[in-house]
Amino acid sequence: MPTRYLGDTYAFIEAFTGHPRYGRILRAGGVVTTSLNVLELHYSLLRVRVPPEEAEKYSRATLRLAIEVPSEVAMAAAKTRFSMNEKFRGAGLEQRISYIDAWGYEAARALERPFLTGDPAFKGVPGVSFVT
Repeated sequence: MPTRYLGDTYAFIEAFTGHPRYGRILRAGGVVTTSLNVLELHYSLLRVRVPPEEAEKYSRATLRLAIEVPSEVAMAAAKTRFSMNEKFRGAGLEQRISYIDAWGYEAARALERPFLTGDPAFKGVPGVSFVT
């Protein structure tokens, strides 16, 4: 099956915690991610006190889906993070996107895949496949 999505950390956490739509999408295959998203996933699992052995199991399974990303994504991600966070600040919103959120979004764009997420910061953003 050809790769359809680049999955945000949000998508993997939702799938692992039982969200039926994300679970179906991941089980169907066609989802890749980046090693930086795996870093964020593993940290997030440990932060919410998932037992270390279980966190490692989920993270290692996700790491098998990690693909290489062009290095130029780094500068595009910085610009995206800056502009989106400025937009939120200008609108008086507390919402912010992380470096890794911006990295994943720009990696998806560079690889010409939809960015799979349910992160409210990305609702309505071009190139995002938003699942609730």
